[in-house]
Amino acid sequence: FFFQAEDGIRDFCLSRGLGDVYKRQELDPSKKALKGSPESVNLLQGNLSKILTESQTYSRYATGIYGDFLNYVVSGKSRIKLLKIANKMNEFLKYTETKQEDILFSSWKSRPYSPVYVGVRNAPKKQIILVFRGTLHWADGITDCICHNAKISILREKTTGSLSIRLENPEEEIRNYPKKALMKLVGSTSARIPENYEVIASGHAHLGILLAALEAYEQIIGKLEAEFSHEECKDYELIVTGHSLGGGVATFMTLFLMAPPHYFKTTPLKRKISCYTYGTPPVFSQEFNNFFNTHNISVVNTVFSDDIVSRACLGSFKDLISIIKALAEIKDEHTIQRLQSLEKLRKKKIYSEEDAGLVEFACETYKHLQQFMNSLKLCHVGKVIHFKMAPEGKSKTGVSESNVCFVEEIHRVGSYFSTPILSRNLLHHHLPHQYEQVFNAKIIIS
Repeated sequence: FFFQAEDGIRDFCLSRGLGDVYKRQELDPSKKALKGSPESVNLLQGNLSKILTESQTYSRYATGIYGDFLNYVVSGKSRIKLLKIANKMNEFLKYTETKQEDILFSSWKSRPYSPVYVGVRNAPKKQIILVFRGTLHWADGITDCICHNAKISILREKTTGSLSIRLENPEEEIRNYPKKALMKLVGSTSARIPENYEVIASGHAHLGILLAALEAYEQIIGKLEAEFSHEECKDYELIVTGHSLGGGVATFMTLFLMAPPHYFKTTPLKRKISCYTYGTPPVFSQEFNNFFNTHNISVVNTVFSDDIVSRACLGSFKDLISIIKALAEIKDEHTIQRLQSLEKLRKKKIYSEEDAGLVEFACETYKHLQQFMNSLKLCHVGKVIHFKMAPEGKSKTGVSESNVCFVEEIHRVGSYFSTPILSRNLLHHHLPHQYEQVFNAKIIIS
């Protein structure tokens, strides 16, 4: 049994089936199918053109930081050497076409709450690019699994207007985590908010990724400030990017650079900062989306098709378990048969009149299951760009859809991430090279 992933965005009854994220639609001849190279993407209308072009550029860094492991990055080595990962830095340099002298700093050792990262200077574009790697090591898995919701607040100093971050009740949130990490969080708060500060945003965040971002911030902030202090870097902007776990850390890092944690007693980085993430898990509750938008914090999240990680948080898994329990309690044989028939219905591209009753039943079932979806959910902040693979076959325009992607900007982010998802593809759509290759498809604006 599958669940619709995008309730609130499109009509549940008009989609191709429960859990299938492809919208059942005919291609509009007025829509242009374009090859996704930077040159042709620029032909797309509106600001989405620029976003796609830049996202494509930085996806290469987010993929390249994985090295040559399991063919994530193809660099001509034999299959035996693929498993040895001889030199991660050399693979990154080769894949991103970066010179050794342009590497500013790096950390290639994975530890719990301490992600792999690389800092790169791109002199032609006047950029410093900060890249975080996603999950590739057991230590990264520990960071992912510490998915409790930590309550945090963003404070504003009343006289200067400077922003900072504060963790609420850290002693209650984390009792059994490393002392060093705990002390950082305890140090970022106090029993009372100082009188010269006011709370402008408050909500919840993914605890494990928060810890990882704090560790990375402590290691990197001094190096970034030193680089930007150089005369040749006075006009440089900062790009922060990453895939999966790395994208989550990149999102937190973007926030920390503009609203530093109390503990570190650092000042905001007064630079243009842009963040591009790919397949990132939800890391903030919906309350922070408004904060990011009103303060013009540039975060662009790319989500590919059925990627389960982009919708996975503690709240969505709790709801999924509740839904499974509710379905398991159904004893009526006729209802069970109709639920089983939904799988056949889901595979159909066009519904017949005979299917109308079953479609109505699917809608009623979904509405019934919504009462079990009450857990606190996290979501993405900033812009969410969703790529959806077109169904196989050809449209009436004659365009082959085997390598076609519909792309849309998700505006109601809370609705998009409010429902658990199961699909046949799951983690396959999450792999980093899928995100890089999707920009090479023919792109159609939905």
